[in-house]
Amino acid sequence: MPSVKPRPKPKPASKPRKSAPLFATLGELVDRLGGISPHRVCADPPPGTVTLRDFARRDGRSASGAVCELIDRTLVEKPMGAPESVITMQMAGHIYHYLADNPIAFVVGAAYPIKVAPGLVRVPSFGVTMWATRPTGFFTTDPIAKEIPALVAVLLSPEHTAAEIARAVNDYFTAGVKQFWLVEIRKLEVWDYSAPSARTLVRGEASLTAPSILPGFQWPLADAFRYLPDPSAWETAT
Repeated sequence: MPSVKPRPKPKPASKPRKSAPLFATLGELVDRLGGISPHRVCADPPPGTVTLRDFARRDGRSASGAVCELIDRTLVEKPMGAPESVITMQMAGHIYHYLADNPIAFVVGAAYPIKVAPGLVRVPSFGVTMWATRPTGFFTTDPIAKEIPALVAVLLSPEHTAAEIARAVNDYFTAGVKQFWLVEIRKLEVWDYSAPSARTLVRGEASLTAPSILPGFQWPLADAFRYLPDPSAWETAT
């Protein structure tokens, strides 16, 4: 009579591995984010728990509707006031007109989320993405873009901190950005970065250029900032 072998016992289902927390307190998180105001740290979903899927499902917005970035698994609101919004549109629009005659790239706007690293989504004030990264010739249909712009710009707000900007600059260049403009409208100047530790101050009669990205493009700052008041006017602005 043939022997019957006992059926092997099923292996217990493995428990999902939990990732280590990135921070122990809200203060530690704020420090990691560059010492920003806690008012910009979204509590819904809870800090440290937000996934890319969560971000995409919320369209990159906070509960109040503000545009956010995803940093350290946390939704962080982007600071943007009325002056920054106007100048963002003007600067992006000027580059758009250049690209209409030189269709080598396209402009991305102030609510365009870009995955710059696993679990890290940055949203520049505007940027320039080369068509070579989109060989299909069509814009992405993904809720979060994967193509890294060649040029990105951030308009500095009073709510930004130096540590926050330094981290953003490093994130962008690590991802493959070639040029970064930090636009300081309250000083009527632009810091032009070619690397995290290499920058040039553009001000006065100088022009913004990006020869390796936008050949022949030149825009005098005096024209870009034509409708901005003297820096002394910002001291009394509310």
